[in-house]
Amino acid sequence: MRVLETIASQPAGPMAFRLCAGAAQHLDCPGVAIAIAASDELLHSAVATDAGLAGERLQEEMGEGPCIDAHRGGAPVLAPDLVDDGRWPLFRPAAISEGIQAAFSFPLRSGAIRLGTLNLYRPAAGRLDDDQHADTLVFCGLAVPVLTSPPDWQPSDAPAVATPLGASWPDHGTPSAQFHQATGMVAAQLDATMADAVAVLRAHAFTVDRSLHDVASWVLDGSLRFDDREANP
Repeated sequence: MRVLETIASQPAGPMAFRLCAGAAQHLDCPGVAIAIAASDELLHSAVATDAGLAGERLQEEMGEGPCIDAHRGGAPVLAPDLVDDGRWPLFRPAAISEGIQAAFSFPLRSGAIRLGTLNLYRPAAGRLDDDQHADTLVFCGLAVPVLTSPPDWQPSDAPAVATPLGASWPDHGTPSAQFHQATGMVAAQLDATMADAVAVLRAHAFTVDRSLHDVASWVLDGSLRFDDREANP
């Protein structure tokens, strides 16, 4: 009941945003995000509080982190102190430099279908206490129907990003949405899987020493193609 009351107290808006804002307030985790599964191996950040954006971006760019492990393994991944955590050699130092000291990720599933993850980021090290852990599972249970039901809150003029189950999310032109679109374009150009397309984008970003989202923007504006490399920047 406390979780529902917290969500209901948030400003009017899409339920996914209200759920994340409510979780940030209720769980003392300013960074909260929902990532949805574009495939069995690929996550796409769908919605996040402002303090959750950096953690989502870093995991997308680096291809590692708690949300990716939680999605693949199907179990919560808890990192209460990133400074002393030996996992994720790329994500961990980058997250610390962004002010993230603790991160927690919980898988979202509907039966055998892996929908995505609910991700929490804190600026100070510390475990979730028993009540916070239990309440996080309640937020996860509420996030599942948000992911699997047609979003009647979606503005009619908003472009949409499809989820694996056919529902849609508003695409507000975020870097994450642009990266997802670019990944699909590269997969089509190379007749490859989404996971392989992400690997190609990451390799190119490393080669030219630019961010992954810079490379995605080149794909979207047509200045970078992977089926005709001679004309590429």
